[in-house]
This record gives sequence, structure tokens and C-alpha cells, in this order.
Amino acid sequence: MRTRPLLLLVITCACSHEPGPPMAKDSEPAFPPIATQAAIPPQGDSDPQDLEPVETRRSYGARDPDPLLNDVDAEFSMVSMPSFSPAYAVALVFDGADKPGEKFSDGAWRIHFVAEAPAGMRRLAKHEDPRRSADAGIDAASALKLQHAWESVVRRARYPRPRYVDGPDGERWESFRVGLDGTTYRFESGQYCGTTWSPKAELTWGIVELGDELRRYALLDETKRPAQLARCLELARKLQEAAEKRPW
Repeated sequence: MRTRPLLLLVITCACSHEPGPPMAKDSEPAFPPIATQAAIPPQGDSDPQDLEPVETRRSYGARDPDPLLNDVDAEFSMVSMPSFSPAYAVALVFDGADKPGEKFSDGAWRIHFVAEAPAGMRRLAKHEDPRRSADAGIDAASALKLQHAWESVVRRARYPRPRYVDGPDGERWESFRVGLDGTTYRFESGQYCGTTWSPKAELTWGIVELGDELRRYALLDETKRPAQLARCLELARKLQEAAEKRPW
């Protein structure tokens, strides 16, 4: 009779113990999914930190989704597609070496800006520059710094972590972040391409901000460009540091 309470105690402790990690066939703990290794954002933060992957312009061929850059071979680019104002694009373009035998880094670089003409519902936004295209030269060292920062964000493009809600009938549903009125952005860097909608997170908003500052650089008078380029390079530095600190 004295052994019965002890037996019940052992059974109770065994039932309340949380199960350990799943065991592989060789009795070693199985590795967790890769997604669990990344930092989990707060439940109230539904804005993804990374771009969502999409096909590059080159993969579309004749079905190029970004006609603004149809004739541009860009090193990197951003296409902005607002709901109620004209779309525009900004890109870093390498025009090649000026002289035979020059190195790649010695060639001619420029920031290229182009925008749709206002039409229908898409009128110029408040304070928007009416010019529809502009180009501004940039030195090779600055161009490469911008390119490295841009790629550090775009090559991270990935599908967002799934989020679930419980319905009134007890069923579980995956919730999706659907953009309506706002702005869709599309970014490319070499073989990498990603998109986002009206971003607010550090990396996604940061690359939009850099793209818009490069647009301003292209539209500014030549005398004002050095200060603007310095601002763009500082934004690029911070953006690259933030991207490299994020868990892969």
C-alpha cells in the first residue's frame, strides 16, 4: 500500500513534463527548421523586414513588367508604382569604359531617372517634380558602394513568415498582407529581384528611401549633387550594416 502514492507521483511528473525535440532515427536530436533560427518579430508587427522574391525583368523577356526600364541595362533599379500618381524608376547604369583598355571601375556610371507622363487618375503628386527623365553622372567608387548596399538587401528577398488566425469555428487560417491603396515597389540587383508594398520596416523602407534620394540626385542641379551624393552614401552605409546584422 505504501508504494501506491509514489507510483502516482511518478506518473504525474511524467505526464506534466514537456516533450523534448524530435529524435532522429539514430537517436540524435533532429535539427530545427531553418526558419526558426531567424529572429521572430513581435506579433503586433505585421510588416515584413525583407522583400518578397519575384522574377527578374530578364526572365520575362518580351513580357517585361517594367516598361519604364525597357531600354536600360541597369546594375540595380527601383520601380515605384503608386496607386494614384505616375510610376517612376531609378537605376544605376554602367555605360562602359570611355577608352579601350580601361578597367571596369574606370567606366562611365550614371543615375538614371524616368517617370510616366500624368494621365487619367494618375496625376502628379503634391510637390512632385514635373520632369519625366534625368541623368546624373557618378564616380565609380560611389557607384560600387551603392551597388553593394543595394544587393545586400535585394538578395535577402524571401517569403514572409506565415501568420495564422483561429476562426470562430475552430479552424486555423493563414492571414495574408494584402496591399490596396498605396505604393508597390520592385527592386532588382543582378540576378536578384524583390518586391514590397508601402513598407515601414527598417530594410524595406530603407531601400525605398535610398532609391528616392538617388532620384533627387538625378534631378538636382550639378552644383548641389555632391552634398546629395554624400547623403545617399551615408544612407547606403547604414542600410548595408542593417542588412548584414540581420539573421540569415
